[in-house]
Amino acid sequence: MTDRKTTGAGFWATVVMLVGLVAYPLSFGPACWLTERNPMTLNRVAPRFYSPIGWLCWQSGQARKVFNWYATLRGPDYVLLVPVDSSGSAVVGMSRR
Repeated sequence: MTDRKTTGAGFWATVVMLVGLVAYPLSFGPACWLTERNPMTLNRVAPRFYSPIGWLCWQSGQARKVFNWYATLRGPDYVLLVPVDSSGSAVVGMSRR
């Protein structure tokens, strides 16, 4: 008989973490494209779930350029407001203009 090694919890935890680190930023663009415009301002507001990305864009000009490009890749010109903190009280603006 041969011993067969089974994959442990550590392996699967690593897989879940890596998938999350890739899937989270990749889901930002489609989430922004699917947000509806606020009828009062015609701006789009990203979900608070993406406040870590908003905070990163607020801190880093290079990250802001990359996420700005990705968030406004589809659709007509619009302003996208991304929360910077979990309360949504502060936002960073992005646009195609």
